[in-house]
Amino acid sequence: DSKYGIKGGFDAEKSHADELEMKLADALRENEALKEAIAEMRQEHHDRFDELTGRLAQYQLQQPPQPQSPPP
Repeated sequence: DSKYGIKGGFDAEKSHADELEMKLADALRENEALKEAIAEMRQEHHDRFDELTGRLAQYQLQQPPQPQSPPP
C-alpha cells in the first residue's frame, strides 16, 4: 500500500479519532475539576453566610429593644 492508499487513509482517520478521543477525555476531566471547584466555592459561600447570619442573630439578641416612636 502506498502512503495515500486505503490503508494510509484508515491509519490517518484512526490517528485523528484517537487524538479527538484524548482531547475529549481531557475536556471531561477538566469539566469535573471545574464542577468540584464550583461546589467547594458554593459550600464556602454557604458556610460564610451561615456564620454571618449567626453573628447577626447574636448581635440582635444583645441589643436592647428600641422604643417605638409614636406616629405624628
